[in-house]
Parts: sequence; C-alpha cells; structure tokens
Amino acid sequence: KKGLNCNYILRIYDSKCFLSPLFLISKFFNLSKDRKFFKEYIIFDGFMRFRDLFLYMTDFRLAIKFWKKYLNVNDDKLFSDGVSDYRVFLSPFLLRSIVEFIPLMDLLEKTTENLTRKTRPSLSMLYCFEYIYGRAMINGIKNTLDNRTVGLQHGPITDMKFLYSGVKEEVAPGDKRLSPLPLPDYIIVDGEKAKNILLERGIPENRIFTAGPVRFEGIFDINLEGKEKQETGKIKILMAPGLHDTDFVLRFVLNGLIMNKQNKNLEILIKHHPKVTAEQVEKILEDISEDSMQVNVVKGEIYKWFEKSDIFLTTYSSTGVEALKYKLPVLVLKSSYIPDMSPFFNEKLDVAKYIRSPDELGSLELRSLINLKEKEEFKIFFEYNFYSSAKDACERISKILERLIV
Repeated sequence: KKGLNCNYILRIYDSKCFLSPLFLISKFFNLSKDRKFFKEYIIFDGFMRFRDLFLYMTDFRLAIKFWKKYLNVNDDKLFSDGVSDYRVFLSPFLLRSIVEFIPLMDLLEKTTENLTRKTRPSLSMLYCFEYIYGRAMINGIKNTLDNRTVGLQHGPITDMKFLYSGVKEEVAPGDKRLSPLPLPDYIIVDGEKAKNILLERGIPENRIFTAGPVRFEGIFDINLEGKEKQETGKIKILMAPGLHDTDFVLRFVLNGLIMNKQNKNLEILIKHHPKVTAEQVEKILEDISEDSMQVNVVKGEIYKWFEKSDIFLTTYSSTGVEALKYKLPVLVLKSSYIPDMSPFFNEKLDVAKYIRSPDELGSLELRSLINLKEKEEFKIFFEYNFYSSAKDACERISKILERLIV
C-alpha cells in the first residue's frame, strides 16, 4: 500500500514439497495465501512466483549449466577424503540435485535478493539459517549492498553437528578456488556451550551473542518446588523419538526393557514426533508386544509429560537437555551407525548416562537413577546449554538487534 510504513516478516515453509516438480501445484496453493496486514508488520507467506518456479524447473539450459559445474569436475577433492573415492556413490545424488534442488535454491537466492532490494531492511534475521535453503537466502541478501544478516539458533549446536558453522576450513578456506560457507554476519545462540563451539570453529567472538532460547520463553520459567508426582509404584519412563529415528528408538528401548528385571514395575510413555503418526508408532509396537510392560502412546506438550515422568530416553535431540530442567535423569541411546550429535557428547555426567545396546539397558538398575534428583548437575548443565533463564529472551534479542542496527 502506498505510504504504508511497516516492517516486513518473511516466512518460508520447509517442506518436502520444495524438493520435487511433482509437488509444484500443491506448493503453489500453500504459498499463495493472502498477505496478512496487522499493526506495523507485513507477513509474507512465501514469495517465489509459480511462473518463475515452473520455468526454472523446466529450463534444460540450466540443467546443462549445473551439470557442467557440478559433475564435470576434475578436482578429486570434491569426491575424496584422501583415503576413499566416493564419486560412484555421490554422482546419482548430484544428478537428482541438478534436476530438482539446485535450480530451486538458485531461484530462492535470486528472489531473496530482489525482495531485499525492494524492502531495504536495516537488518535481516534468519531462522533455520543452517540448512541449505537458509544458505541460499544468505547469499541472496548479501548480493545486495550494505545488508547485514543475523542467524538465530533453533536447534542444538553440538560438537558433532556441523550444520551451523561447518569447520574452520569452510569458514575461511585456504584454497582460493573455494568459496567460504555462507554464514550470517552475526549469530544469536542459546547459551555458552553453543558460543564456545562456534568459537572453536573459527567464528569471531564479536559476531556471537548469547540470549537464551526465545522458543522456550514461558515454558522453562517454572517452579517445580512443591510439585509432587502421583505415585503409582511404577517407574515412568518417557521417550520422545525424533522424526528420523522412531523405529530405531522404539525397538532399541522396548527390546532392552523387556529384558530388565524391573519390567513389571515400568510404565513406558511414548511421545511421538509431530510428523510421525500414532498409527505408525502402533504398527511398530505390534512387532514388539510384551504383556508384562505397560506402554502408552501419549499426546500433548512434552513438558507436561516431563512433570509426570521419572526417567527420559533420547538420542541427539535437545529435549535431553530440556528434561534436566525437570530434574529427569537422561538415558542417551548410542547408535552404532550414526555419529553422536547429542549435547552430551564428551560430557561426563551422573545425570546423563549413555546406553550402547538393548542388553545394557536390560541390565540397568533404573531405580538408582531416580535417586539423583538433588544433583546440582541438573541446573549447571542446563544453564550451560540454555542460559540461566528463557525469561526475557525476546527482550534480550531485541536489544541485540537494536545495537546492531545502530
């Protein structure tokens, strides 16, 4: 609208629909929502035009261009770690990327650049900047003059998780033929642990700010004093499998607990991932039926189930650290084929124990873990990861942004 003085909020959907031309029509309807005007903000629900998207995905000249750029490469460093050559394994994935993904990211970069030129923001803040579509948007913003970007942490930054910052060689590559990893000019993180990891990866200290987890504001500022769990005589074990490890977690845990001598005194609570249906969970459970254990698939916010449980089981999710706020001992399941990306990597804690096999879980004295309730470790490790409080995280971030704009 002419003469409307406003701020712009750009919202991009993360969905599998982005990845294939087969979903273009449904993606178009998802993105073509009306702009919502309220107060001094405008929210854009997606901004890539369907016409541009269609032309990009069907332009064979672009496919040839990307083919030459990414597949006809003589530099073996792209496909080798110095020991093995992975060209035969990676080439099929690169071919699919050329047809589906790279054109979309190229268009996303260009449309972000156009939008930035038109709206001329003083500062651009990105959530999920660590994913490839976030990198494309960073490139688009940085193609405009004098525009700075701020990345906001949204998931755990851990020793073995390199999405956020890569490694030192990617931040400042010694090889002049290689471009540095697209990074925000500034990164706002949850706590000291994330800050220390980014410093080790080569991110300058003056580009990192600690503000606490804004996504948890109002959730973690709770007072557990005087709250008593309803005693049933059973040990309540809560697990919250992730999107990609539900099958692994359920089979690992239930097969282990079936062997545990305390299994008749256990109540297993399964809080499934929002993108995994209860029906999918029930189907897995049918294969691992055991009458001696009480197994319930639960719904609702995980935090209310933290309050009702005695022990929490996790893999690499930040929920493992979140559970510490509720003084829940944590069992971290260790996979033999997936790197340990959990916040507990290389940490030696009494309140967080690694379990490497179902047999080990079967022989564990579970009731002894519950007696760790008064350990100071709960508070110390939680605050190392998530600041001292999520309260006022929005206000702290607001002040950081004000300083950067000035």
